[in-house]
Amino acid sequence: MGELDGQDGGAAPAAEAPVGAPVGTGENGLQQADLDEQDRRERSLRALDRTAPALCRRLRLGAQPGVVERRAGEAVVSRGGGFVRLGLSPAARAAALARAAEPGEPILVMGVGDGALIVDLLNAGHSFTAWEPDPSVLWHLLGAVELEAALGSGALRLLLGPDLLRVRGRPSRDLVHPVVEHSHGPQLLALRARPEAPVALVCSGGLFVTDLCAALEVQGWMPWVIETSGIALEELTYALQLSGAKLVARINTMQGLTDLCNSVGVPLLVWEIDPCLDHILPPKRPAPRAWIFTYREQNVRSYRSRGHLNVEHLALAAPPHRRPLTSEEMADPRWLPADGLGWETGLSFVGGSLLPKVQTYVDAAKELTAAYLVKLGRPAEAAPVLLDQLVAIQRQDFDQWRLPALLDGALPGLRDLVRRERGGVDLALWLGELVAAERRLSHVSALGPLGVQVWGDAGWQRIHGGGVVYRGFAGHLHQLTRIYNGARVHIDINRIYQRDIITMRVFDVLASGGFLLAEHSPGLERCFVIGKEIETWRTQAELVAKARHYLAHPEAARRIAEAGRARVLRDHQFDDRVRHMLRVMGLSQPSP
Repeated sequence: MGELDGQDGGAAPAAEAPVGAPVGTGENGLQQADLDEQDRRERSLRALDRTAPALCRRLRLGAQPGVVERRAGEAVVSRGGGFVRLGLSPAARAAALARAAEPGEPILVMGVGDGALIVDLLNAGHSFTAWEPDPSVLWHLLGAVELEAALGSGALRLLLGPDLLRVRGRPSRDLVHPVVEHSHGPQLLALRARPEAPVALVCSGGLFVTDLCAALEVQGWMPWVIETSGIALEELTYALQLSGAKLVARINTMQGLTDLCNSVGVPLLVWEIDPCLDHILPPKRPAPRAWIFTYREQNVRSYRSRGHLNVEHLALAAPPHRRPLTSEEMADPRWLPADGLGWETGLSFVGGSLLPKVQTYVDAAKELTAAYLVKLGRPAEAAPVLLDQLVAIQRQDFDQWRLPALLDGALPGLRDLVRRERGGVDLALWLGELVAAERRLSHVSALGPLGVQVWGDAGWQRIHGGGVVYRGFAGHLHQLTRIYNGARVHIDINRIYQRDIITMRVFDVLASGGFLLAEHSPGLERCFVIGKEIETWRTQAELVAKARHYLAHPEAARRIAEAGRARVLRDHQFDDRVRHMLRVMGLSQPSP
């Protein structure tokens, strides 16, 4: 096991003890169980502190209590808005044990789960290394089962997150937990297939992380996803230093990431694909190796004015999994919608209602405005009334973005003050999110007489009825591709404050072979031939009229859809965008 150790310090002797006592209720019920768990964890951490003090410190800093919980007697971890079971069935555990090597052979367990397999292996006499990508799951393990003796004697060695990169290319018999295989499968394959490739740390969170990893691998990199949500700064710094990463990549901006990468001299690639309404502080000092590629041309000047040296406008693109599907693929029972109604429909809109976070932004805007009024000697109570009046004026015209001028006229200097104090935040955008939501709901409601089906968050329930059918949430990968294959006409509606952009929806629908009615923008004119490769609308009346026309003329819609897909395949593919970004940054790698 020496070659898989990966820990610091020697193994200290420990007294023999039974392995793997599971969590029990005890005489005092849940309270006693919590005390038992805390006691087990502290004893394991003390043993770990003797054999691997750096890992012990990282766990204490980076664990997120509460992420792992028990439901119906099972340990589950929250992932992607839902819960994933950490336990294995008895049959799966038995199969894993059967695959394990003879005692003495190197074993690498990828994913500790609920700890039951770890206990099985220890009780069978194995000494081995276990890796877990999620610190909260490892934290749970130390309290769930009795591991003090195994950690103290060196029978069990633990790796966390990027530690696995230290053992890549070394021989072992791998036992991969299904949870880890699902979330990190492509990385594990790449780890074994190309151990010599330069490492690119890809930050978790948001859409397209998996697609970005795949595109980086095509370009000769070894992508490795690192958790960033709730992780201590020390853990991120450790990952950068240990991995020897030659690149950090992230979808959308993240507070402080530029400064962190700048401090350790690692290039940073940020691909901005969504609007950022929260303020992102400028870098503390010039960061010549950090690049922001933004979906919106107007953002280039804004980011540069805030101290970002390298900013480029780059249109979005279609990931490879967006494609036309066969009838058999469309009927795959694994991806059928929850309501059982199927995917085929006439008119469809996929996207957020924007309502869930609206009130947070509106309340923040009113609070900042109230503070500003007090400085002017005016009553704070006037803030909500004044802002409601300005929003009411904007509501009268959903096709012209007027709030910035309205705010500057009614409250001169307020937006500039907020920009200075909040790192570039535009107060008009916070209020604009409310108007954008109302505009989107208004346009979809107008399509009700044509029968429109809507996929997205629960905010759409507000307009369910009158021909508008809310179908619920759709999974981004498999289900979304089926929606884009299933409808005869798709609708694209931008936010009112960024009607100049090309949304990801445009590339997704066209790559799937669908016909799209997109909101007209200068960007669309540069990327597509309007009327031949894509169709557009400018007003709500035109949207309704063209939707009715193409529903009645499916052959015309089909011809445009085919030409649009051909253009996407030729000029707007995900891999091409990633290749361009790496080339601009001077980081092109020889393709495998």
